Amino acid sequence: MNIDEKEKSIEENISKLFNYDFLILKHSFLIDRLVNILYIELSKYDFDIEIDLKGKLKTYDINERYKFVKDFYKKHNIDFDIDKIFTDGTIELINIDTKKESFQYAEPNLSGSHRFVDEKSVININNTGYMFDSVTLAHEISHHRNQTIEVNEINDLFTETLALTEATIMGKEVLTNDEYQFYLIKKFRAYYMYCYNNHLHYDFIALYKEKGSINYENYCSLFGKISKKDYYDKLENIVKSYEKVDLFGCARYTIAGLFVPYLINKYEENNLFFDTIEKLHVIINSDDISNILMSIGLVNSDNNFLNQENINILLDNLNLFLSREMKKGVVK
Repeated sequence: MNIDEKEKSIEENISKLFNYDFLILKHSFLIDRLVNILYIELSKYDFDIEIDLKGKLKTYDINERYKFVKDFYKKHNIDFDIDKIFTDGTIELINIDTKKESFQYAEPNLSGSHRFVDEKSVININNTGYMFDSVTLAHEISHHRNQTIEVNEINDLFTETLALTEATIMGKEVLTNDEYQFYLIKKFRAYYMYCYNNHLHYDFIALYKEKGSINYENYCSLFGKISKKDYYDKLENIVKSYEKVDLFGCARYTIAGLFVPYLINKYEENNLFFDTIEKLHVIINSDDISNILMSIGLVNSDNNFLNQENINILLDNLNLFLSREMKKGVVK
C-alpha cells in the first residue's frame, strides 16, 4: 500500500470503532496519553531479566492451595463466602502436567480466566500444584466478586486493577522471594507489552477523533513536528500490527499499571487501607469514575477522570513501588 492507502485503511478501521459508544473512545485522547506515559516510564526498566525457578518450586495439593486463599480472605476480613465457590462448580481446573521431568524446567503459567457461561460466573484456573495457582485464583475470584453479566464499562476499566492489587498483596505474603520477583516481572512486562503493541493505535484514534482525518499535517498539528519518514514508519507499523491490537485490554492494563502500585503503597503505609480496596468492589460498578478516584484519595474535577496532578502522583508511586519491590537488576 502507498501512503494514501495506509492512511485510508487506518481511518476505515478506526471509523468502525466509532459506531459504538465506548468509554475508551469518549476518553481516547486521555487514554492515549496514559498509554504513552506508562510506555515511556516502563521503558526505563528491564522486565526481560530472568528469575531461575528451576528446582525451587514447591508443590501443594488442591486443598492446600484453596486454604491459602481462604487464609488470605480471613486475614484481611474479606466478607465473601469462599467455601461456596469451592463446591458449587464455579471453579474449573485446567490440568497441567506437573511431573518434574516434563514441567519443572518449564515456565510456571500465571494465567487464569473469569467468564460467564449460560449466565453463570465461571473461573478457570491452572492446576499446576504451585503456589502461583493460589495467587491466580485470588485474582480471578476478585473478578467473580465484582463483575456481572451486564456490561459496565467503568467496571471493565478498573476490575483488572482491583484483581491485580489483591493478588499482588497476597503474592508478597505467600510466595518465596524468587517467586514474588518472577510474578512481578511477568505482570509488569504484560503492562509494558500492552502499551508497546497499542500505543500507536491510540495515537491515531485520538488523531482521527480530534482532526477528523489522518494525514501528516494533522498528526504534526496534534502531536508536534516529526519527520515524514518517522510518520510513514508509524503508518507502516500500525498496518502491520492490526492483529496484535487489543485496545480494551491495553486500557485495562494501563489503568492497572498506574493504579496498582498506588493502591499497594497506600496499603503498605497503613494496612487499614485494605478496607478501602475492598469497597472498590461495589464502587467500580457505579457510573461515575470520580467516585473511584475520590474513594482512594485522588480528588479530581477534570471531566471525572485524571488530571495532571493525579497522573504525577500515580507515576511517583509507580517508581516508588518498583524501586522498593523489584530486584536492582530490573532498574536500568
